[in-house]
Amino acid sequence: MTPTVTGPDELAAVILNLHASSPGALLVQTSQLDVHHAAGRFAWQLKSPTRIDSDGTARALDVEGLDYVEFSEDGSRILKIVGFFGPLRAK
Repeated sequence: MTPTVTGPDELAAVILNLHASSPGALLVQTSQLDVHHAAGRFAWQLKSPTRIDSDGTARALDVEGLDYVEFSEDGSRILKIVGFFGPLRAK
C-alpha cells in the first residue's frame, strides 16, 4: 500500500521508494491509457527477479494491476490516482 500523496514531489518519492525496495524490478504499462471525459485507466505489471528467502525458498514478484486516474477538467493536472493490485475477478 502506498500513502496518500499531494503534489509531484511526493508522487516521485513514492515511485523512487518502490524502486529502492524492489531492486531490479520492472514496472511495465500493459495497456494504452483509456480516457473518458476527465477520467482514465491503464493496466500495468510489476515484475521482479527471483529472490531467495532465508529458508531457501525462491520467490518472484509478478503483480498486475490497474490504475484509475482523475484529471482536471482542462486535462492539465492529475487530481487523483487510485491503484488496484491483482487481476479483476470474474463474476
